[in-house]
Amino acid sequence: DIIIDICCFRKHGHNESDEPRLTQPQMYQAVDAHPGTLARYGESLARRGLLTQAQQDEMTARYRDWLDSCQKREPQPLKPAIHSFSANWYGLTNPHWSAPVSTALPRQKLAAYGEIISTLPPDVVAHPTIKRQLALRQDMAAGTQPVDWGMAEMLAYASLVDAGVGVRLSGEDSGRGTFSHRHAVVHHQTEARRYLPLQHIRAGQASFDVYDSVLNEEALLAFEYGYSTSAPQQLVIWEAQFGDFANGAQVAID
Repeated sequence: DIIIDICCFRKHGHNESDEPRLTQPQMYQAVDAHPGTLARYGESLARRGLLTQAQQDEMTARYRDWLDSCQKREPQPLKPAIHSFSANWYGLTNPHWSAPVSTALPRQKLAAYGEIISTLPPDVVAHPTIKRQLALRQDMAAGTQPVDWGMAEMLAYASLVDAGVGVRLSGEDSGRGTFSHRHAVVHHQTEARRYLPLQHIRAGQASFDVYDSVLNEEALLAFEYGYSTSAPQQLVIWEAQFGDFANGAQVAID
């Protein structure tokens, strides 16, 4: 990796109306006396015999002529290359939010989901703890054990991707779940690969993606919020691992 640390200044201040000499007079005496990066580099090139001053002047004049010619061109309107906001949100605008909606599913359907998300392919070597967790979920799917929070969450995601609604989940420990309750991602114990049961509900299902993110709550929530505005047909979730994580993302919430 290469790190470039550039220390620089604003030659004309912060913006068009700023007069930096009001508050930094001595610094801007030095700035005014500085010939500029281009002049310094040009002197170095000429000194090493790589580019004469006349050649530099000719290149500068040619570039300025090109800039001037660009300003004189008749601007051509750009054809929008992206879907409009209204097109993405078709069918979701002006809904009746208070209208009753049935979210129930047949028991047989939930049991089928439970069987899929608690069963691993033979070539996936899971950790013994995960094996016990999946065996318990199989009992939940069969109705011999009460359904816990993690199982209910996985069943909800399964019903969504089966219905064509994609799910996108991100957070610092979202694959496993902060309190080891979710296990949406099963890590192979002898090979560098993963298995996500929710990506195998049925052929042609909607996407299920889960991301273990960096510890940067503000950036994550801001990105996921922006993603959700352009993907209204998906369930986009940012998971704050603990309450103080929401504090780190407060500027995005505001």
